[in-house]
Amino acid sequence: MQTWIATFDQHTNRVNGMFDKRNDMLVTLGNSQFNWEISRVMMNIVVGEEAYRHAGVILEATVPVRDFYFDEMNMKVITGTALATNRPILAFMESTGFTRMETLS
Repeated sequence: MQTWIATFDQHTNRVNGMFDKRNDMLVTLGNSQFNWEISRVMMNIVVGEEAYRHAGVILEATVPVRDFYFDEMNMKVITGTALATNRPILAFMESTGFTRMETLS
């Protein structure tokens, strides 16, 4: 995993992880790809441990992460990707203000 993490330059391509402080378990793992010229970030996130899936962790994390990117990092656009078969995340993205541009199959 260290080799994979080392592939991220932490400037234009960052690795992100969210951990449960109660048990040090990895809740989510993802990456953020920044285009600084147009102030856009693309986020990709997966929920790792099965115990955290369908438990609302993405919903809980969305507001602080979104606010951080907009308010602290001065991003103007946040994008994301989802598989066409992942109906829960598609519904979540639409309910939180994302506009569907394309669906991956």
